[in-house]
Amino acid sequence: EIYYVMNGEGTVTMGSETAKLGAWDAVPIRAKEVHSFENTGAQDLEFMVVGVALEKGVLDSVDVK
Repeated sequence: EIYYVMNGEGTVTMGSETAKLGAWDAVPIRAKEVHSFENTGAQDLEFMVVGVALEKGVLDSVDVK
């Protein structure tokens, strides 16, 4: 997957590493790599996500609340 930050500010954590994010940043994530994002700004943290299915015809998705 690639997460492309469209708007806002935040952080991304992958394993034990954390980095700041802002508009126009891109974050590549390996398949099955545990990751999380946190909005640290005053605006919404908006992403465009580009992903590749690991299995043909199977879409892996998670509802975020």
